[in-house]
Amino acid sequence: MPNGSLFQIVERTDDTVHFTAQGGGIVRALPAAEFDAQFSPTDMPKFTRAHASGDWLPDGVVIDCLSNGMRWNGWSCPYFEYDGALQLCKHMPGLIYDQAKDCFSYPSEDNNLERTEFHAESIDVQGHTTKVYAIGSGNWCWE
Repeated sequence: MPNGSLFQIVERTDDTVHFTAQGGGIVRALPAAEFDAQFSPTDMPKFTRAHASGDWLPDGVVIDCLSNGMRWNGWSCPYFEYDGALQLCKHMPGLIYDQAKDCFSYPSEDNNLERTEFHAESIDVQGHTTKVYAIGSGNWCWE
């Protein structure tokens, strides 16, 4: 796409491609030949340094993170290094680190006794392998 927008294919048949903006939204359809003429496959965007905030954090609080620009329902999907994740713990009392599992966890919305776990992942950041935690990515409304 000329403006650099990313789209994802929902369904493709021989005749038609159903697609949406990356991260979700209205599903559109085009004839397959027209879709192929307008769009081309691309690699995943690279991770860069960024900042994240959410309306559940105190006003003015932003946490250093990494992002590749991917979105979920229009919201950012940040990845936090260990120190950034610890900063989040200071502002979110339910968020804790479990050293044995190498994960951060937060009480589940459905059941306060269950916890949603965000395990360590490795990503490439400008040629360096970096350990991160995708706390709330693809689930919380990060800005």
